[in-house]
Formats: sequence, structure tokens, C-alpha cells
Amino acid sequence: MGLGANRIDPGRPDRPIWRARSNSIALYACPMTERGKHHLLYDGDCDFCRAWASWLTLRDGGRRFRICPWQVAPSPPMTPVLEILAQRSVQVVTAEGKRYSGGSAILFVLRETGWRPHLMRLLQHRPCIWLVDCGYRIVAANRSRFSWFVPR
Repeated sequence: MGLGANRIDPGRPDRPIWRARSNSIALYACPMTERGKHHLLYDGDCDFCRAWASWLTLRDGGRRFRICPWQVAPSPPMTPVLEILAQRSVQVVTAEGKRYSGGSAILFVLRETGWRPHLMRLLQHRPCIWLVDCGYRIVAANRSRFSWFVPR
């Protein structure tokens, strides 16, 4: 299935699995009212971000995260301050109310979905987190150049 193709998740027929479409926002229902789940807010206008969000959706299977573009996120968890922050970088609001941003948010999500959790815990500490944040800012500033790095 190529970019822009929609298909339905067989385990959750009410939730489409989609791939990135250029210049569009994923305008599907984004229920974020389930208690005990973390909320991941990303830029729905970015093809790179949507492709990564799709990969994370498949990896998580809806067990731990509600993954939604910040442009269509309901309130709560969206607040005016969180909307401003989400325009700059990916945001995670945990089930307990803690907020992660940028590189820290990516590490949290990867750890919680079981992708190399020991490595993710190590990278969350100084000085490694400084390198992760620096790398995040470089990728975020050059998202179109890093589209080859999207997992398939």
C-alpha cells in the first residue's frame, strides 16, 4: 500500500489506519476520553510526522496511547498552552498528567511501546538526553529530508 492509501484495521474496524497524504490533515475521529491512556499529539500537516504516527499506532495497537494530530485534538487534553507547544514539537501527556516534549516524548513513546526499553531509559539521562534533543531539533527542522527514515 502506497502513500495516501487508506485501509481499515481488522482488529478495530472503527479506526482507519492511514498513510501520509501531502498537504492534508487526518480528519478522523480522535477520541481521547479513555482513562489510563497516554496522549501523543503530533503535527498532522507533516507527512513525516503522520508516517511515524501511523507506525506507532500499529506498534501500540491502541493499548497504551491515543495518537492524534494536535490540529484535531479535543479538550482535554488540549489546552491553549499545549497547542502552542504542539506547534513546535511532538507532545505526550501521560495518563498521570506529566508532559513530555520533543526528544523526551519520542523516547517515552518508544519505551512504552516496547522498542528497546533499556536503551530508551539510558538515553533519558544526561548527557544522552542532550544529544537526543539536539537530534530531534535537527530532524524537526529538516523533516522533508529525513522522509527516507520512516519505518515501513
